[in-house]
Parts: sequence; structure tokens; C-alpha cells
Amino acid sequence: MNNASSAEQSSQTDWLRDVRLGAFMHFLPGNPDQFAKVNDFDVEAVAKQLAGMGAKYFMFTLGQNSGWFNAPSSTYDRITGYQPGERCAARDLPLDLYRALHAKGIRLMLYLPCQTPHLDSRAQKAFGLPQGPRDQPLDLAFANWIWGLTWIPRPAPSALLGRNKQSSSTPLLSRKGSRAMRATNK
Repeated sequence: MNNASSAEQSSQTDWLRDVRLGAFMHFLPGNPDQFAKVNDFDVEAVAKQLAGMGAKYFMFTLGQNSGWFNAPSSTYDRITGYQPGERCAARDLPLDLYRALHAKGIRLMLYLPCQTPHLDSRAQKAFGLPQGPRDQPLDLAFANWIWGLTWIPRPAPSALLGRNKQSSSTPLLSRKGSRAMRATNK
């Protein structure tokens, strides 16, 4: 990495050092009963609590390896064959969180692991990956593809993307990876 890109990268992350306090929440539905709680999540109460403690950022899980996700994704539904709201929430919880937090000056960061759902053989099969209840090999290209393709299909606020306007054109997607990944990138 040359000095210019290193300095640019540092200036893009200086805010994290400067804010000093944030919070991280694992909100991970793993079955239909837990999944229903996505609709009950009180974003205003969370934003108020975070502001009250002086938090300047909030990291929130979009999903985990269980195969249940806290946001809608028509692409994920289409590839896996799930109905809307069956495994990807009908409510756009990250967008609701962004709106509540942004109003209080709190940044939102989303967390999604770079593995496919290891408890969902249907999704594993749809993505052309080994099936079974085990961790899949880490695949950064797949993680970037699934994140970029399935959860950022609409124009998203640059703060939600975790990028500033200057770097928003940085490609997230890679053309390497699974059968489904290759098929949708053609």
C-alpha cells in the first residue's frame, strides 16, 4: 500500500478513534418465534438509550449463520426460493435503525459474517455450496457478493454503507465464487 492510500484510509477511519464510545448488538433470530421479534424491535428506544449513554456508533447484526436475516432481500429470496418474509424480514430493520440513530447523530454499522448459513441446507444448495450443519470455508468474495447484491439493491445512505461519498464507487462485488454467484453476475 502506498503512503497516499494509507493516509486516505486513515482519514476515513479517524472518526472511529475520535468518538471513543459505541455499542454492538447481536440480534439474531434463529427460529420462527425469534424471527417474529424483528417486528417488535423498538428502534426509537434503542436510539434514545444509546444517545443517553453518549454512544456515537452502533454496530448491529444483519444476520448470522443461522439463515435468518433482519432485513428484506428479494435477491436472497429469489436465489434460495424462500417467500418474502420467510427468512429475510419483511421489515427493513437496519433502515429503521439508521433513521432513528441518524436523527441523534449516531452512526450505524452492520455486521454480516462471511459464511453462508450453516444451519440452512436449502440456502447452501441454492448457492452451490457444501451442505450440512457445519461452518463453511471463509470466502471473502462470496461475502462481498452476497452483501452487495442482496442487501444494498436500493440507493442507500452513504453512512449506512459505511463509506463516504468519495469512496462510494469502490466496488464491493467480485465475480469469483459459487454457481449462484456466477449465474447472477452474467
